[in-house]
Amino acid sequence: MSEVQFTEIDGVTTVWTEVPGLMVANLSFRVGQADERLPNRGITHFCEHLALSDIGQQPYTYNGATGTTVTSFSVQGRPDEVSAHLERACRELSSGRFLDRAAHERKVLRIEGARRGGSVVSAHLGMRYGARAHGLVSWPEFGLHTVTRDDLWAWAYRHFTAANAVLWLSGPPPPSLRLPLFGGPRNQAVAGDPLVNTFPTWTAEDGPRRSPL
Repeated sequence: MSEVQFTEIDGVTTVWTEVPGLMVANLSFRVGQADERLPNRGITHFCEHLALSDIGQQPYTYNGATGTTVTSFSVQGRPDEVSAHLERACRELSSGRFLDRAAHERKVLRIEGARRGGSVVSAHLGMRYGARAHGLVSWPEFGLHTVTRDDLWAWAYRHFTAANAVLWLSGPPPPSLRLPLFGGPRNQAVAGDPLVNTFPTWTAEDGPRRSPL
């Protein structure tokens, strides 16, 4: 197994090791659904979607994902494709150009949200933590209806920063790789304090069911 290497690119902690095949990369930020508040629920997903919305179909594979505590941008392709893709996504987040597509992407995300079902895990997180921190994953993305361009810009400026990111690669970083991001602090882990309840208890989630918590 190849040795894991550490370096830094434009202030972003970077980890890589030699793996055969096309290069795979993942740029992750320590921000997710648990960092939001109920009124702006979905703002992180909105920013993630906007960062990629103008890239379109490409000969390489890429995606974005917003989780409970981490938001990631992944790509697989030739080293030059990986380099260009990551730089483009970072420039979208740090330049504010993505705001011009906010109205259209808001509609797209609303449609996605209407089709998305819940899960047992998200329901139980909501029961355990309420409408805050990790429990927010059980709530709809209300922020898709309320957040403004200024809200989106402030969220990107605060959370999608070099110090709040880590990049891993399946090979040495391409010499051309640039990650133009804001400076800023690294986010601390979300402190999710459970609700003060006596368990087991009865809850309602599409009908009464007993919580195993």
